Amino acid sequence: MKPEVPVAIKVVCGSEGVDVPDDLPPSFSNAASFQAVAKSLLDEHFTEVTSEWQSARGATDAFRSDVRRYAPRVDLAVGPYSTSSGRLPMSLEMFPGTMRHWFEDLRTNENPRCLLAVEIVNSGSAKHMLGDLLNASALGLYGLVVCNEAVLAKVHRNWEYARQLANVGKIPALFQNLRVISFVEFIRTMRRPSDPEPAGH
Repeated sequence: MKPEVPVAIKVVCGSEGVDVPDDLPPSFSNAASFQAVAKSLLDEHFTEVTSEWQSARGATDAFRSDVRRYAPRVDLAVGPYSTSSGRLPMSLEMFPGTMRHWFEDLRTNENPRCLLAVEIVNSGSAKHMLGDLLNASALGLYGLVVCNEAVLAKVHRNWEYARQLANVGKIPALFQNLRVISFVEFIRTMRRPSDPEPAGH
């Protein structure tokens, strides 16, 4: 059983620490400072968590590295990683109970490259936000876009636009496996102890 996440966290990045006080600040100095905290929280529940995961690294399928083709890199990815022909079994049951409410009413990505793809948005243009939404949705069984409170409404508007494009058939059925939340919601949820698994699991 994974240990309970402490109420206050200090994540060490090189020689510097990133403190998350009890009052949960809605913004961080930059996306990298939140990324360090988020990885620490995910590490409490998953054995395969990668920062700056390159979707083509080590791939032997159609998306293997090719200098002529863009290969997205997501801020955080949770394995298993599917980078060869065939599909690995992935499901909502692989998530801890504390996270499942984010995804239980969503459709899944039928051909994911990882269990969870997380993009972190601290600032940026609408075009950059759409790219983050696309990468999280296309690469993960589920995608999670975690935002600074200051840009949360803007990201939501972009998400709703992308979902509507898919709903009316202008683009493939993407963005249906995606959740957009704030930094504060992510930290509070990830600190909450998971519900015990039913007997027999």
